[in-house]
Amino acid sequence: MHEQNVPQRFPNNEPDLPYSLTLPIMQNMFLCVEREPGPEMKENPVRPIIISLLTLCLATPALAQNGTYTAELAHSPKFAKAYQEMTHLPAWVTGTDAVSVPTKSITLAGHSYIVGHVCKPHDCGDNQLEIVFSDNGKAAWGLLSRVYGKTVYQMPLGEPDATILDALQASYRANNPN
Repeated sequence: MHEQNVPQRFPNNEPDLPYSLTLPIMQNMFLCVEREPGPEMKENPVRPIIISLLTLCLATPALAQNGTYTAELAHSPKFAKAYQEMTHLPAWVTGTDAVSVPTKSITLAGHSYIVGHVCKPHDCGDNQLEIVFSDNGKAAWGLLSRVYGKTVYQMPLGEPDATILDALQASYRANNPN
């Protein structure tokens, strides 16, 4: 058995590296069962693949533009405030000033729900929110619709399943017949 700081020789006469500088996982990948090279020691056939994978793993961060990940940037002191403002719903959605219509009760898959519609005052055509509430009041889902030019952009809120999303879209169509 070798001591901690005794250099090890890799197959194919690679240079000696201090044992303390090699990672244990790399030793297991690059060396065969025996630690001392000998005539019975053969090169590990997986070695070229492992070297390629390690090179790719080490090079991947260099491929990222500017070296910063989006989540890190969004929470950095310079951008955190702007990011938080961007992720908030518009004030007409979160406040009590929205224009609304009477709600309707519906049944989906044997469960009772309440469907509602609100929109931005003085700009209802371009800013709308469809809402489905569970009858027991424990869950709510929404479909935020914004119109830019002639294009409608919709964003589901609350992670609705397909049935709830269909109800939200049906409510949007009912409130926007044109």
